[in-house]
This record gives sequence, C-alpha cells and structure tokens, in this order.
Amino acid sequence: MRKFALEFDADGNLVVDAAMLKAIGLQATSEPELIAVDGGTAILRDASAGGECRLFAGSMEVLDAGDIVGMVNNLKKSGILRFLVGDAQKALFFTRGEVVYATSTLADDRLGNTLWRNGMITLDALNEVTDQVGAGGARLGELLMKLGRLKPRDIYVGLTLQVKEIFLSTFSISGGAFAFTEGEHTERNAVRLHETTIELIMQGMRQHGELSRLRTIVPDKNHRFTRRLPPPGIQFNEREQAVLTLADGGRSFGDILVESQLGEFEGLKTMVRLIRTGVLAPVEAEAEGLGKFEDKVGILIEALRLCYQELENRGAMGMMHLESYVQDPPAYQELLGGLSFDADGMLDQQALTSRAVTLYGDRAGEVLMDALDELLQYAMFEVKNALKPEEARGIVEAVVHAFEKARSE
Repeated sequence: MRKFALEFDADGNLVVDAAMLKAIGLQATSEPELIAVDGGTAILRDASAGGECRLFAGSMEVLDAGDIVGMVNNLKKSGILRFLVGDAQKALFFTRGEVVYATSTLADDRLGNTLWRNGMITLDALNEVTDQVGAGGARLGELLMKLGRLKPRDIYVGLTLQVKEIFLSTFSISGGAFAFTEGEHTERNAVRLHETTIELIMQGMRQHGELSRLRTIVPDKNHRFTRRLPPPGIQFNEREQAVLTLADGGRSFGDILVESQLGEFEGLKTMVRLIRTGVLAPVEAEAEGLGKFEDKVGILIEALRLCYQELENRGAMGMMHLESYVQDPPAYQELLGGLSFDADGMLDQQALTSRAVTLYGDRAGEVLMDALDELLQYAMFEVKNALKPEEARGIVEAVVHAFEKARSE
C-alpha cells in the first residue's frame, strides 16, 4: 500500500512522489514550492503550469477523511480532494466547501452498482448492459433508458446517490494518501445533494462505525459460505436472494461481495442479516461443527423445550416472557437475538451453532454453552413463578439433571 512521504534531495529541495504528482494533475517536471510542513502533511504551491496552484497533501495515517473534509468545508474552499490507496483513487469535488461531485476508480462505486444497490434496477438488468458499456461510446444510462429500464430523471437521482455513497465510503479508508488541489473546476457533472457537507460528515462517521462492527462479524474475506433451508414463511429481498444464489460453498465472502456487486457495506449488512436468520453459514462451521459440544448443546436445548412446553400447557405468561427474552436478550445479543421457538418449543440448533462459529470461532462451543446456561436460568425462574411449587419441582430437577449431564460429558 502506497504511503505519502515527504522527502528532500541533497540540495534540500522537496521531492514529491510521482504517483502523487500524477494524481493531483501536475507534471513530473513540476517544482512545487514548500509553504509549510507538519509531520506527514505539507502545503505546497506550484506555478509552473501558469497560474498559481495551492496543494495540501499528506498521509491518511496522520489525518482521516473526516478531518480533511471538515477543513475544506470550514474554509469554504473550492477544489478537488483525492484519496490514493494502492492503485485505487477516489475524488471529491468541492464548490465553496460543499461537495458537488465525486469519482472513483473502484468497481463498487460505478453508477450501475449504485443503481442496483438502491433498488432502481435489477441485477439482471445491470448484467444485461454491462458488456455493452463503452462499445462505440455507449454509456450505461443511455443503454438503460433505451431498454426502458430507467427514465431520464432516474439518471440524475442515481448520480446523486453515487456521489453520496463515494463520499461516505472515504470515511472507512485506512492508509494511503490524500491531496487537496485548490481551485475552480468544471461543474458539468455537478449535482445537488439533499444533505449539507456537515450532515454528510456525521453520516460518514456513523457508517464507518457500523462497518467496523460488521467487519468483526465476518472478519475473513476468504471464508466460504453456503446456504441452508430457510425457516417457513421467511421472505427475502432481491439483494438477499442474490447473495444466497452465490453462496454455493465454493465462493468466499470476498467472491460473493464482488459478484453480487453490492459493495462492502451493503454486502456485509446483507450477509450478516442472512447469518442471523440461519440461512447462511460458513463452510468451516459445517466441516468442523462444534465437536464435543454438539451433543451438550442438544441436551440444553431439550431442557429449554421442557420448560417452554410446561409453561405453554398451563397457559402461563412465562412462555411469552421466554419468547420475548430470546428476541431481545440482555446478554449474548449477537448470538441469541432474533431467535424464536418453534411450535414444539425448540430452538433451531443448526442456526444457533452456525451463529456461534461465525461470531466466536474456536470459542464457539464454550460461549454457546454459557449463553444457553443463562437462558435456562431465566426459563427456570419463569417456571418457578408460574407453576405451583410441587409442579415446578419436577421440572427444575429435570433441568438441573440436564445441566449436570451436559457439563460432565
């Protein structure tokens, strides 16, 4: 990954990386004058192209996107802010401190992908025209309008969404370099965003926080995923269906992200939702399972079923309390949250173990046992409160026996 570095030659002149010069539109023969330098950032001035050009450049390890965009906005500057990460580049265009346009060299940020992510076209429609883009100068929007997939105003809406998504994505850039070139620029492709740049900065920070959390749930892009039969009555949206179609056990998480054309943020959100419903699981989870914990988990789930059915048979409110608990548990939210009991009072062991492996890896068995222990403690609390002492005693004894059996095997 390329980093911006401030270097000086033997005569004390500033040497600017050739990639940085190319990115900010200067020639290799340019001789920027150093105005100020502080750590990994520098303010430069170049007048070799005729007319002064002021530059602010540096390392993304020193400042992040929020810091840089905030400065441009506060100072009401016009110009182009470029981010360089490896061979990729994103650019934000500002007019008097407000974002009016954005570009990116990454496939995830293409207009077609944006239209698909936001439900404006289907994935089939996008794939239908992708190979035709560029042939004879054909543009994506024109092709989609010709096929009747979009109206002219939809192109503007799509461009607005594309600019916003590129802007928000810069807040999750780590490493690389940035360069802000001050000056007027063509506004031929400028759009008017519904939010101010300040509002977008706040959204970018929130999205970065959510993306960081999602990355901890599916941290390895090399993991392969496979689909499972969904519970009855579950409906999937088009993005979820696209991911499930690709999850054939042979494709890695990274492959699914690329082929689904959803981008990392939307792709991760979609995959996490599917993992939590139990219809998407890592292949590793199927191959390795939970080993010695599999039978123990089954014993505890059976003990839970016993509590549930006793509460149900007596029409006790405790059954509803138990269902409410697993919908929004006070602990182990990522593991238990959103689960439900079936008509017989059973939890889906396959979905539960799949979640555990995805979330906790080698610790999955131990964490799952602790979570079920806590859930059973609550179930016994409801049994004791809902049933007469002599009725509850037999249930509690059976559950305690299940505890001892599961912990001893």
